[in-house]
Amino acid sequence: MLDDDLRSRLMPGERILWSGRPRQGLLLTGRDIFLVPFSLIFCGGTIVWEAAVLGLLNRAGAHSHAPLFFALWGVPFVLLGLYLVFGRFITDASIRRRTIYGVTDKRVRSCATAVQQVRRAQRRSAARKLQFRKGQAAAAQ
Repeated sequence: MLDDDLRSRLMPGERILWSGRPRQGLLLTGRDIFLVPFSLIFCGGTIVWEAAVLGLLNRAGAHSHAPLFFALWGVPFVLLGLYLVFGRFITDASIRRRTIYGVTDKRVRSCATAVQQVRRAQRRSAARKLQFRKGQAAAAQ
């Protein structure tokens, strides 16, 4: 499917020299050493806030007297916390699943389909030198 998308965007006379996909599945990066603990603390704090405002942390039978505004105020923060803990990994994996890279005799392309709909092309002469290994390409320094 993605190979066909790449082929459909070739200029007349252009041919594919190499195509590949980014690593699939869960991908942790160097920034996750800070983001994972922060997201867990942030999300946990917002869930505790909501539980306290809704009276879920009170003794049995006791009701929270917090205004409705406080309960509604916390909802976007809980959703943001859940995105930071889970959603960003799902979104990243989904984008990488629909991405393909291609090197032609004239350009270097990156195509993503569906939600992202971003396509990038760069003339090969303007691109950094690429080193090819079996099933991979890496930019040379």
